[in-house]
Amino acid sequence: MSAPPNKPPETVSPEEARRAEPVVRAADPLALEEMRNSHQATLLSIQRGWIGIALGTGPEKSGNVATLTIFACFLLIFLLFLKTDMGTQFDQFYKMLTTLLAPVGLALGYLFGSRDAR
Repeated sequence: MSAPPNKPPETVSPEEARRAEPVVRAADPLALEEMRNSHQATLLSIQRGWIGIALGTGPEKSGNVATLTIFACFLLIFLLFLKTDMGTQFDQFYKMLTTLLAPVGLALGYLFGSRDAR
């Protein structure tokens, strides 16, 4: 009869494995919170979309649209100022200026107007 093969020291017999008490670590509360926050951030990013990144998603959205309107109008006014020959085309520049300042006034009125329903 041959001798039983030598067991490596890291192997455990089935009987020893049955008697062993499992050690289960408690869940890390910070890791669980981080996982929940990451999931919520991903959901918000999906709901926002490309336009929501620029304009926002909550009550600040309307103010952001008004601010972008003001910036766009002033950018157009600046470009018109650079491209217009004031000696010969001042009347056309003035008409465009007054046309582009109207949305600026409306946007400023919306941003800083009274929010009370009187």
